[in-house]
Amino acid sequence: MVNIFKKILSHEIARNSALLSAGTFASQFLAIVTTPMISRLYGPEIIGESNVVVLIAQILLPISAMSIPFLIVTSRDYAEARDAYFASVLASAIVAVLVMFIIATNGLVSNLNSEIVGLCLLPFFVIFYGLAQANQYFLTREGNFGYIAISAFCGIAFTQLMKIFGGFFELGGFYLVFSSLAGAFISFSVFCFFVFKCKKIKSSDLKKQLKCASIFFRKNIKYISYKVPQGFVNATSQTAPPLMFGLFYGSTQLAFYSMANMFVSAPSLIISKPIAEVLFPLISNRLKSDEQVGPILTRTVIMLAVIGIFPLFLFIFYSDLLVVWFFGDKWSGVSVYAFYLSLWLYVSFISRPFVYVFTILRKEKEYFYHEIISCIFRLLVIYLGFLLWDSDKLSIALLSFVGVFFNIVIICRAFFLISNR
Repeated sequence: MVNIFKKILSHEIARNSALLSAGTFASQFLAIVTTPMISRLYGPEIIGESNVVVLIAQILLPISAMSIPFLIVTSRDYAEARDAYFASVLASAIVAVLVMFIIATNGLVSNLNSEIVGLCLLPFFVIFYGLAQANQYFLTREGNFGYIAISAFCGIAFTQLMKIFGGFFELGGFYLVFSSLAGAFISFSVFCFFVFKCKKIKSSDLKKQLKCASIFFRKNIKYISYKVPQGFVNATSQTAPPLMFGLFYGSTQLAFYSMANMFVSAPSLIISKPIAEVLFPLISNRLKSDEQVGPILTRTVIMLAVIGIFPLFLFIFYSDLLVVWFFGDKWSGVSVYAFYLSLWLYVSFISRPFVYVFTILRKEKEYFYHEIISCIFRLLVIYLGFLLWDSDKLSIALLSFVGVFFNIVIICRAFFLISNR
């Protein structure tokens, strides 16, 4: 079995992916083993209400640094990577201030409703995530995947422990939102520690570095003009479905969707995401050297397809038993959602590494259009399921079908672009 996987991927990918996967597995394992306790301490309604704020934050997070951190990895040399790093910091501050201004001008700060108060934490989500992303991709460029895994683990561990602690004192939805923010801060702090430990980002002559960052920002304005809207649309297409479920069917159904998505997407986060993070700089460097990358992508598809079969089988045939055992009797409705989402997330599990191909080849405009179309179809089928049949189960089934189709398109198009570059 070991020899088979050595043939599927090169030693470089396998080693780095295994390292990053180990850290990601530890993070997800901690999240998974603590979720049953959290789900029983709070219940579907409170978790559903807190998820409204968290989902809105997730829409903003991909654009928190205006997608500039990706350019840290694709930069030609260290000087350009450093400029991209500080441009990411500058962009995060701008977006955070903009979000804060929008909240303040709408009078949300004075409203004492718990969900609205949670929205006031959004600027802090933006700044912490944007800076963490800049540090993460700098470490990716340097090949320090172990540091990335440790930072992510610290953030998730702190969040989950805070949630468990608050559950014993019957704290509400706002506390759950604050716990997520605290975890983001811890993750960001650990990322910063490791980046400055590398001693390649120097704090001297800050004025000059910010000037270089602003020049870098202007030089890549075309990339930003496509990548930021694309990131926003992508995040919206992922987070709008549960928000629409909450709007049409109630906060309990929103919680069911969120829990099912977390449950089914665990294999993707543990395996597929680390492989994508490792392939990103590897493919970028090989394309710069005019080397072939098609065989690497082919082996990646085969490996992910084989690995994903087992969890897909479990989710399809045993989702009802797993959900009740894992979350508790109050969460039995999650099993139906997990059943329908499993096929979509299986194909998404395979396609995740191929999204980076569009960034590396600077095809942001094409991917942006793809995300707009897929987002429209996802929202449309949910609405049709509600309007015509008023059925959350039919809505989730249609959503899964649309997700499968557009992820297959991503894989096919990535292969085409690589073979015809």
